[in-house]
Amino acid sequence: MVELKNVGVAILTLVAIGVLVIVSIFLFSTMRSNFFSDTLPGNDTLLANVNSPQTLSQTAFSFSSATVKNQTWLDFDRVDDFVNVPEANISNSPGVTVSFWMNSANPSNAERILGVDDIIEMRLDSASPNKIRTLVFNASDNFKVLDAGIVVKDTWHFVMGRYNPDITAVQNFLDGEFSTTGAGQLYGNTASNINDFTIGKIDSFFNGSLDEVRLWNRSLNNLEVQAVLDDSNRFDNGGGVSVIMYHNINNPSSVITIVNITDFTAQMAWLNDSGFNSITFNNFTNFLDGTKSLPPQAIIISFDDGDKSVFTNATPIMDVYNFVGVAAIITNVVGDAGRLNWSDIITLQSKGWEIASHSINQTSVVDLSNSDRVLAFNNSKNAIIGNTSVTPTTFIYPGGFSNESIDIECKTFYTYCLGSATLINNTYNNIKLYRSTNLSKGKDFKRVRVDNVTTLSEFQELNYTIDLTTGLQTKLRFNENQGTTAYDVSGNANNGTITGATWNNDGVDNTLTENVDYSTTPTTLTILNSEFAWSEVLTSYLVLTESAANTAVGSMIAVFGTYPILIGLVGTIIFLGLVIFVLTRSFITKSKL
Repeated sequence: MVELKNVGVAILTLVAIGVLVIVSIFLFSTMRSNFFSDTLPGNDTLLANVNSPQTLSQTAFSFSSATVKNQTWLDFDRVDDFVNVPEANISNSPGVTVSFWMNSANPSNAERILGVDDIIEMRLDSASPNKIRTLVFNASDNFKVLDAGIVVKDTWHFVMGRYNPDITAVQNFLDGEFSTTGAGQLYGNTASNINDFTIGKIDSFFNGSLDEVRLWNRSLNNLEVQAVLDDSNRFDNGGGVSVIMYHNINNPSSVITIVNITDFTAQMAWLNDSGFNSITFNNFTNFLDGTKSLPPQAIIISFDDGDKSVFTNATPIMDVYNFVGVAAIITNVVGDAGRLNWSDIITLQSKGWEIASHSINQTSVVDLSNSDRVLAFNNSKNAIIGNTSVTPTTFIYPGGFSNESIDIECKTFYTYCLGSATLINNTYNNIKLYRSTNLSKGKDFKRVRVDNVTTLSEFQELNYTIDLTTGLQTKLRFNENQGTTAYDVSGNANNGTITGATWNNDGVDNTLTENVDYSTTPTTLTILNSEFAWSEVLTSYLVLTESAANTAVGSMIAVFGTYPILIGLVGTIIFLGLVIFVLTRSFITKSKL
């Protein structure tokens, strides 16, 4: 009988021990701050390169947040403020490009904005008020000037100037738009000496604000110009939307515009596998007006002429990947043999396709009189409205031909007027649609033409990566918001020294994501996302402090640090030892009786 009692007591003792261990761990690990300690807020302002741990001023118990300012920049007073980057390495370069954001307090003044001494200079000039003036020098101090754009007071503008050796021209861009006011001849190569890159002054000073300054020792092409603008923290330029153009999708043919079904199938599969997402021009309009964001790797797939094969052959293949397209129809031949009919067109609309006008016939609008062009624009638009109850917003020029005056006429009827196309090649000029693309000059925007001679490897060039790092000498983002050093994030360590210029910001805080943008330990914070390298980071966290009412336990915390489970187990072991001791003594006493 005594043995059974012993077994029962042992079992009950083990169960009690298990329950007490679990309860003790829970209490000590989840409620220790209430029982044994207090937490106080801590914060630090850090500035560091990516993957460079920064030591916190106190040991953090837990992190609350890490934030950066939405926009920061430098203000210049036109008295003595400037930033100097020593020895800009653009000697003997075949070309040069400089870009920056500018907010001028008085763009009608004669002011020097920035430049590399005796190589390239960007300025405002009273001789051409409210315009950007670019000067490019050679070793003999010869130069040519190009005035461009209209700079609005107290407004942020994106400015880029370049010397293009391929056409020996000085060229300007304002807010992403190429200036066509003229191009200057350079009398020789850029200067052979290495001079300082100075921001905010040359031989006089600038009055206003500057941000995101970059310098390349080569001439960027037009698409790279748009990509720089898209890469800016100040502007969502849309990521660059490729616009490709087909005509017929059918069995193999010697007609160059007929792409065979096998090739088209492979092309659509590759677009899907490469992460492309199809949109329409109407979707892009939604992006422009802020009602819709663009998906990653957006692409517009357009079909000219309204061939029946678009419905019978192309659409079933595109449906597999949930792709939509833009069908540009010739309204006077809808329903003819080999053409889409209105039932086909309405079905395409129901799938999310856009129906664009390709005029009333195939006559080039350039060959029409003004009155006949108006009829072509208006009648084709009304035909689409009358048969689909949807107003078309895109006009594709027959043959792709137009001019500036025709673009103006067309824009009174449509949002988009375009049509020219180019085969895929390695120049990548003007073949992506950006927010800053000036479609008022639709003749200048080129779609990518896909023919039956386009190989899959050529088609795959749609997925190229725009390289903005080759030739990049200096990239100052002005995100530091403190100190007298503007850090170069190009990887060349061409840091700038700030004299006089003052930091400013928009007062908006952006919250960073832990383990994506940064990582932490109790004593450090490390920036992981290169986007925030050398950005002022404000950190908030909690600091664990000892409670005055629990000095003994506080001493234990001091010994064991932030390991509350270990503290709980130690306490549990002591408590259980007492319980077992009492139970044993009681059992022994009863056995003797």
